[in-house]
Amino acid sequence: MSAGSRRGAFVAALGIGARAITQVVTVAITIAAAKSLDPASFGIFSLAAILTVLGRTLLYVGAYEYLMKSDEPDRYVASGLVVNVSAAVFFGALLTGVGWAAAPYLGGDAFLGLLAMLMPSNVLAAFSAWQEAMILRSGKLPRYYLVTILAEVAAGAITIVLIERGLGLTALVIQLYLRAILLSVGFLLVDRPALCNAPSVASLRTIMGWSRSRYGAVFTNYLSNYAADFIIGALLSPSATGLYRTGSRIVTAASDLFAQPANLISRAAFSRLFREGKRPEEVWPDALFVFGILAFPALAGLAILSGEIVSLVLGPTWQGAAQVIATLCVARGAGLIPAILGPLFIVRDRQRTVLAVQTFAALATVLGLLWSSRHGLLYAAATVATVQAVIAAVMVAWLARLNGLDIARLARIAGILAGVSAFVAATAKATLLILTTDGPISIAAAIAAGSLAWGCVAFAMRRHLVRSLHGLR
Repeated sequence: MSAGSRRGAFVAALGIGARAITQVVTVAITIAAAKSLDPASFGIFSLAAILTVLGRTLLYVGAYEYLMKSDEPDRYVASGLVVNVSAAVFFGALLTGVGWAAAPYLGGDAFLGLLAMLMPSNVLAAFSAWQEAMILRSGKLPRYYLVTILAEVAAGAITIVLIERGLGLTALVIQLYLRAILLSVGFLLVDRPALCNAPSVASLRTIMGWSRSRYGAVFTNYLSNYAADFIIGALLSPSATGLYRTGSRIVTAASDLFAQPANLISRAAFSRLFREGKRPEEVWPDALFVFGILAFPALAGLAILSGEIVSLVLGPTWQGAAQVIATLCVARGAGLIPAILGPLFIVRDRQRTVLAVQTFAALATVLGLLWSSRHGLLYAAATVATVQAVIAAVMVAWLARLNGLDIARLARIAGILAGVSAFVAATAKATLLILTTDGPISIAAAIAAGSLAWGCVAFAMRRHLVRSLHGLR
């Protein structure tokens, strides 16, 4: 294995490990908070946090992406910071206004008070997001992941201690500020971007003009992700929403281990290739293969074992979430393709294409759920999965218009990923059926058998993986 391939493998593993640690910290905080707060208080905080996270997500597109792809970084560094901070203030005020209007239906003064405390944290996050863009642009991914791990663990540990000491909601508010501060301090130790040129009207207009469609894409994507929760609650019942959200959270925890690093590493790799005058279209199948060989077998295994996992972890009263989990595994698997292709379109200045696709996804999801949710949770989950599969197909079709689609190569990769996923899932299920004991031991054995099957396949295909990693070095 060449030095470039070894580095690519190390970065990919570190990215997945960092995401896994983040998920563990998040789950630990959620459990600690659930034990110390009543459901109503935690529910009101969750609603305020959803709007706050939407505002923070907007800081990782627009100026953030433009700085990564620009071939004139010195010209736009200072302007990028100004745009990001301005976006945090503007969207913070806008979303707070939305929260004020909706407060009578979402918890009244308690909800509005929490939102007012949470939203200003995004101003600090605007600075750390700007730092992150510059670090990723410079290719310092291992240091970035190390800082992220340390900041997440430190902020999570302090938050849990504060919760255990009775601070409750205050601790959850402190966490958002503490995380942003620790990330900024850590990023300053890694890299100190030089503000070479003062912001100019021309550079600010360039970034803001380029970013408008990206902000719109985030809004529509957020609508797609959370529409099901509200529509199911309105048309079925709160308990149905609970089953759907629980199943969705389990699948998201598994898929994000791969989708988030895939998106991040693809952004960095495609931006670098674009700046070097190369064609990132030739490399995206490498990203699909590397992360698909990890994500698809894991999701297939989760789907095939969903019934047993729900019974063990949540109990028989939550069994309705099993079908949701299995169906949403298909949705999240299809979602890996947009996670990789999105950065490719963006570096090619096709952000309006991404906006159009995500707007279609949001509308199709809402309209589909308005019909399907009346028939039950499985129909609702199937609607989400169908829309995600259509979106993946649409983005691949758009790629063909960019002359970046090697159909034969894509077909080979799809065949390999389907075969490996089926083999891993079948091995895990067969192990579960063979064992006579029930409970955690049999599930652990099934997972171990599936992991061993995957390891054997990965070893047999190591040369193919090395070549793909070399393309993403």
